[in-house]
Amino acid sequence: MNLPAALEALERPIGLPPSLLQKAEEVRLGKGPERIAVSIDSVQRLAERGQAILNEVGWLYFSYVLL
Repeated sequence: MNLPAALEALERPIGLPPSLLQKAEEVRLGKGPERIAVSIDSVQRLAERGQAILNEVGWLYFSYVLL
C-alpha cells in the first residue's frame, strides 16, 4: 500500500485537465446550455402533441368498435 502517495494526493487538489476546461468554455461561449434547454422544450412539446394524437386515435378506434 502506497500510503504516503495517497496522503500527498489528498493534500494537493487535482484539477480538471486544461483540454476539458477549454472544451467546456467553448460550449458555454457557443450558448450550449441555452441550446440544450431549447431542445428539451421542443422535445416536451412534441411528446405532448404525440400523446394528444394517440389519445385521439384511441378515442376514434373505440368509437368505431362500439358502432
